[in-house]
Amino acid sequence: MFDIGFWELGVIGMVALLVIGPERLPAVARTAGLWVGRVRRMATGFREDLEQEFRADELKRSLIDQHKSLLDPIRQVGDELRATINESVAEGEQGSSASKDSGSASASAAVSVTATSNSAKAADNG
Repeated sequence: MFDIGFWELGVIGMVALLVIGPERLPAVARTAGLWVGRVRRMATGFREDLEQEFRADELKRSLIDQHKSLLDPIRQVGDELRATINESVAEGEQGSSASKDSGSASASAAVSVTATSNSAKAADNG
């Protein structure tokens, strides 16, 4: 990240030794190490949280895609079924209007057959 080499660390150490002094340098180095560790842990935690969110979003998108791919055939079958039912209803309505015309003719024929059979029964009885 910072690309600090051995010589740069040596120069930083010499300046710290001169500025801070040999008595306090170990305590300052320990404190600096603790702070660097905390910052690294925070950065690692932040990165892991982001990766987890990305994985969750990716999983969510994957589930949505699978849901759509599973529902598309079902919707197609439903649409085909609706179209078939609508066609059957339309044919039934056309057939019922035609059967009303033929039904009235057959009903009048049935009435005349019934009237004939009733008159034949009356003649047999009387």
